[in-house]
Amino acid sequence: MLKLASVIDYIRDELDKDIWSVEGKEVKLHPYISEQIQDIVYSAIDDLELPDNAVKDIFIYGSILSNQYNPKSDVDTRIVLNPDIVYEKFGKDITGDVLFDLIIEQVHGIPLGHTKHPLNCTIVIEGEDTELGRSELGKTEEDPVYDVLNDKIVVPPVYKEDYDPDEEFAEEREEADVIMGELDDMLRELKTDVIDYDWLEDAVKDVKDKDKLIAKLEGKLEEIESDIAALVEEYGDIKDMRTEEYGEEGERHKGPGNVRFKMIEKYQYLDVLRKLKRIFKGGVTEKEVEDVAETLNVQGQKKVTIKTPTPDSDLSTMELVERVKSYGRERQASYGLFVKARGLNPEISAKEFNEIWDSVSSDVHEEVKTIDFVPTHRFIDPRMEGHEIMITQTTPYNIHYITDYGSVAGDPIDFFKSRFEKIGHLYGHLNRTIEYLSNAF
Repeated sequence: MLKLASVIDYIRDELDKDIWSVEGKEVKLHPYISEQIQDIVYSAIDDLELPDNAVKDIFIYGSILSNQYNPKSDVDTRIVLNPDIVYEKFGKDITGDVLFDLIIEQVHGIPLGHTKHPLNCTIVIEGEDTELGRSELGKTEEDPVYDVLNDKIVVPPVYKEDYDPDEEFAEEREEADVIMGELDDMLRELKTDVIDYDWLEDAVKDVKDKDKLIAKLEGKLEEIESDIAALVEEYGDIKDMRTEEYGEEGERHKGPGNVRFKMIEKYQYLDVLRKLKRIFKGGVTEKEVEDVAETLNVQGQKKVTIKTPTPDSDLSTMELVERVKSYGRERQASYGLFVKARGLNPEISAKEFNEIWDSVSSDVHEEVKTIDFVPTHRFIDPRMEGHEIMITQTTPYNIHYITDYGSVAGDPIDFFKSRFEKIGHLYGHLNRTIEYLSNAF
């Protein structure tokens, strides 16, 4: 049987109108949602170096096709691939699970449209029976299915009778709390080891007895590997709980394991465990420790890559011509930019500039470097929710900063104060957000 709608969600009056257009008994996927899903799918298929016609079907199923969902429910989507095309490319030993692992970053967790519903794709090669494709869709009337490519309902949506999941699953909640408590302990141990590793790595640069600290570093790396291995094993055990979801053919039941799984998923533990599983390949490198730190949101461990233009004064004549050429202006006007960059004292004439211009390609000449990113402020604008900045320099009139996505910028002080809130000022952030919304709308 297919995965059960999220039994811990509350019953709604109707389908989610952010995803569906409902007129009477006719149900249609909003066109912009359909287009985004197809763009994501075909882009991922292209990354696998498969042609578009390798995709036989794209189906939506699960809780989003019922009246039992929440604002962040997954839009469960099944990609069905043509076996002839797939096996010709990868051989007959390939499975949908393996292909899914290759493109998981492209197809998992992407918000659809203006909603908070993430796309949750799985892949099945037609005819196979895998963990992600246990059976044919629409096997019973409790398996609602929407055909994205043909824009039609295959099996009608399910409308469930009201009940209180908090009361019905009180025992499963207690059991899930025990598991989540154990995960908290394991994740705290991993976070502690990652912070210790970072301190040791920083200290080894300057201490006299480097060999001693290097040995400690190696030992700490082994501890991190052991921590992650235990968490990955725990993740497998939690995933196995879902098997209690499936009953006899044609039946469904609210298996306690599935309910526990859903509760653990609700509190975002699985997001962290999935990321750790993708990082862990039996061992952990120095770079992967940084990935683990970012996954655990360890303060001070995040890195950003920034590009900063090399100062004009540090560029050679040819390099400066290449930079000016990258601005996209005509050659004659570009010589004026060259003269200005040289402080009105150019070392070459316009004729010499033209000769160099004709012999070089454009090049901005930026310095690319990766730096530690310790956020100091967050954006107030709710459209930038989740993004942070790090102040790098303050002058009497301006504040310069780097964003968590690598942009280098600066604002006048008063404008800066209207855009950013210092991290840690929760209530101030809330009040400023309300003020921003009031002014904006």
